Amino acid sequence: MKTILITGAGRGIGFAVAQTLNRPTNKLILVTQTSRSCKKLAESFPAASIFAVNLADAESRNRFISIMKRTIKKLDILVNNAGFYLGKKYEKTSQEELDKLYTIHLQTPFVLTQKLLPLLKIAMHPQVINISSAATYARLPTESAYTAVKAGLSSLGDVLQKELQRYRIRITTIHP
Repeated sequence: MKTILITGAGRGIGFAVAQTLNRPTNKLILVTQTSRSCKKLAESFPAASIFAVNLADAESRNRFISIMKRTIKKLDILVNNAGFYLGKKYEKTSQEELDKLYTIHLQTPFVLTQKLLPLLKIAMHPQVINISSAATYARLPTESAYTAVKAGLSSLGDVLQKELQRYRIRITTIHP
């Protein structure tokens, strides 16, 4: 049985990934931000383990990581998908908005992958999937902050692919 953790599973790409991987041979661990999303996920994926976690908050994120380390034996696939879009002019983007983008889109995948690395190393064919964005290539006006953090995530994936290959961990970055 494969253990698969998906962040941002409450809607959009994360929900679609959960639907695709929802099989009797997979144990899904779905992370979403709100209890309302948890209810929706529980209805759609009754066999899944579902968690409401504020990934922007280091304490909440670390508490969740501790739970994972105590309750699962291995992690086959980690899907770093949690995120949000911010299309805003560079001059109008606040420090708070930039901090939140950075925390969710780059810091969280970095920390989750790092802290769950021992569980990935145990798996037979471990994989980390980072959901980035085509914005890293399009580089459109009003997307400076969003593009910067997504480009950081893509670069992180490139480096981790080389750095973690000694553990047979495959890193995939998708740019929808």
